[in-house]
Amino acid sequence: MLEKMKKIKLNTFYCFRPYEKDTKWGRLTAEDTRNYLPVVLNMAYMLSSEDFEKAIKETPYEFENKKGVPLDREHVMKSFINIPRQNLGIIVEPGLGGLGGGTTFGVRREYINNPKSAYYTKSDLNSPWHSSLVMNVWIHEFGHVAGYGHDGNMTYFYDKGKDAKGLVPVGMAVYQKLLLEGQLPFLKYPYEK
Repeated sequence: MLEKMKKIKLNTFYCFRPYEKDTKWGRLTAEDTRNYLPVVLNMAYMLSSEDFEKAIKETPYEFENKKGVPLDREHVMKSFINIPRQNLGIIVEPGLGGLGGGTTFGVRREYINNPKSAYYTKSDLNSPWHSSLVMNVWIHEFGHVAGYGHDGNMTYFYDKGKDAKGLVPVGMAVYQKLLLEGQLPFLKYPYEK
C-alpha cells in the first residue's frame, strides 16, 4: 500500500470541518473521519494515475466548463492535482447527495460508510443514478472544488448511458478499471466487521 500511496501527486491538504452552523451539514464523528480516509486516498490515487491522465488526454470529445468552449486538457489535469485545501464534512439535508466548491467538500454519511458502495464494488457505469450514484456525486462535487460549474460537462455530462460525455463518466470508468485490476490502495471497505 505504501508504494501505491507514493504515486499520489495531489497537492492537497485535507482536514475535517464540522460546518455545524449550517443545517445542510451534520456533526462529524470519529467514524466519519475513518470512513473518509480510504475513499480520499483511492480518489487521490485515481486522479494521480496515468490511466486518468491518458483518459483525459485521449477522450474523443471536448471537456467544457461552458457548453461550446473547450478546455485545455493539461489545464484540466492540473486543476485536479493542485487543489490547496479541502475541508471535508458530512451532508445531512434530505435530497442533497453532496456539496462542493472552493475548499468545501461533503457527501452523505451513507456514501462513505457502506462496504457495498461503488468505492469498493463493481457498479453499472451505464446507470449512473443507481449503483454508481455515490461515485457520480463524489466526482461531481470534486469538479466544483476544482473550479468547474454546471454549464459544461465537468460536473454533469452530456447524453446518457454508454454515450455519456464528460468528466464524471471518465472518472467513474477509470476508478472502476483501477478497482477491478486491484490497483487502488483500498480494494475493499477496511472496517468491515
